[in-house]
Amino acid sequence: MKHATFVCALLAFAWGCQPVSSPSPQGGASPEVQALMELPVMTGGDQVGSLKLPQGTRVEAAEDRQSARFFLPSGYVFMYTDPSGTLVELEQVVYTCDCSGAGGCNVFKFGTDYGCLQGSCLGACTGAFRDPGDPDPEARIAGEVAIADLKGGISFLTADASDADLLKPSPLLLQNPVIQEKLARFQAERQAADAYARYQGLYEEGAYLWAMVDFFGTKLAYRTPSYLEVTNGNPLREVRCRCNSGQPGCTLVDFGGGGGFYICDGGECTSVL
Repeated sequence: MKHATFVCALLAFAWGCQPVSSPSPQGGASPEVQALMELPVMTGGDQVGSLKLPQGTRVEAAEDRQSARFFLPSGYVFMYTDPSGTLVELEQVVYTCDCSGAGGCNVFKFGTDYGCLQGSCLGACTGAFRDPGDPDPEARIAGEVAIADLKGGISFLTADASDADLLKPSPLLLQNPVIQEKLARFQAERQAADAYARYQGLYEEGAYLWAMVDFFGTKLAYRTPSYLEVTNGNPLREVRCRCNSGQPGCTLVDFGGGGGFYICDGGECTSVL
């Protein structure tokens, strides 16, 4: 896990990143390490694995600190596909730190990142998500896990909204039936607005502007006919994808099969602006 590796490197500088004993108060871990394993009760804007947690997410650490359960606020869901390809929705998910050898790894938080601390593990630590409803406690979610804001929808953002976090969202969003229904409704409304703009003489064929939209909790770029500048007053002249580390190649690509939504695909970029 990239975040955990980075954090371990920082800990190595500060404390040698040596295996520590059990996270319980009587286990003998240093006060600094104990502080890292004291997870907050509420969180938001923080990263666990590839997920950015929304504000109001509740955290419940296991007694042994080898896992933590994350409860999303109302209206949000975790999503993944099971081995049969069925989309599964969860209101909570367990993040587990597994040790490949003897001992155990611990979930901890450093800055805005959750990760796995070596703890008493004599092997390698790996972070993984688990479905709390799975009767097999050793089962791990093999594929991608995503978060969607189902209570929201698609809304236009202001002209000064930054495109800095125009990152590639999970394709799982497009498999969710609630999102599919709301997306179809949005497209129908846009088509009706286009028809009315043509009637008003505002529609100019082939002339487009960009608008930033909130897409169920993820920021996307939306290519819209130029009349939006007259009716909404919040278009962007262009949307750019910029790579600030790793190999260049960040490009603007279609998201959603020709619906007018675009995202930044980082390619070989390790960080996208």
